[in-house]
Amino acid sequence: MIKDVKSIPAKVNEQEVLTLLRAGNYASFAVFYEAYAPLLMGVILRTVKTGPIAERVLEETLVMIWASIDQYNESKERLFTWMVKIAKQTAAPHRVNGQAEVTIGLKDLAETDILELIVLKGYTIAEVAFILDTDPDTISCRLRAAVQSFRKM
Repeated sequence: MIKDVKSIPAKVNEQEVLTLLRAGNYASFAVFYEAYAPLLMGVILRTVKTGPIAERVLEETLVMIWASIDQYNESKERLFTWMVKIAKQTAAPHRVNGQAEVTIGLKDLAETDILELIVLKGYTIAEVAFILDTDPDTISCRLRAAVQSFRKM
């Protein structure tokens, strides 16, 4: 059994990760993230196909796995198989909208306009999403892109 996160080798097996997840501390989450985030991101990208949305889905997936680790039954399936199921379930609602989300309702609105609405005019992401008849994830992605573009200036 692993007693200290610092003693964990770069490659960990599923049982070690399961032990760490069940320990429930934040240091164990870092090991879990390093071991499984790239693999789960690959699964999610096959469904969503859009980087920023896939990153958001990955975040939701990791939190969901972390929060529901007590529901995992190792006698039924491997840990990774269970994680992939959660990743696919989390990504599924974004499948249809994955590529279109960025443009629906935003065709004539530049990223900088969203930045202006939120930063200068004080609207929340939810309010901007309501005004533009789109979902908050789309606004978050566009806002992130606007901030990144702004930083490059």
